Amino acid sequence: MNNQEKQANGKHADGLSKRRLFLKKAGVAAPVLLTLTSPSVFGLSDLCLSQQLSGTHSGTALLCNTGANPVTVLGALTTDEGNRLFNGEFGAAVGGNPNFSAILTAYAGDLTTYKLEAYFVTALLNAEHAGGGAPYILTSSQVLGLYSGAPVPPAYADIYAFLEATWRTA
Repeated sequence: MNNQEKQANGKHADGLSKRRLFLKKAGVAAPVLLTLTSPSVFGLSDLCLSQQLSGTHSGTALLCNTGANPVTVLGALTTDEGNRLFNGEFGAAVGGNPNFSAILTAYAGDLTTYKLEAYFVTALLNAEHAGGGAPYILTSSQVLGLYSGAPVPPAYADIYAFLEATWRTA
């Protein structure tokens, strides 16, 4: 009977060792899995700028939508929007004080001329046209703040990467 108890204990101990090893491996993998599911890995998803900057990723806060890219915005410009002057809207001193239409047209032609201005015009118009349902990721005041040097969310290398992530890709 003593041999049977030892054998049963041996199997039991071996089973516990396997279970402990499994749990140990799972514990090592858990941080990686949690990192891969975070919004910063997959892009903006549906987080507004304030949520991204504060690190609030609980999914319980306001949801936001992406906007259109500069070329799409150019195609949808109204005359009044196209005539708006960049320097007046952004408090800037861009040479020649181009209007929104000129900026987006030049950018659409070679993707480098007025690139910074085109990105901000696009973001501002997306913010202003966010209606029905969830708002655009940025508000108009946040767009103006970013132009003035407010920080972008830490997951993005620069303002270009961030603003590109706010546009629809499909």
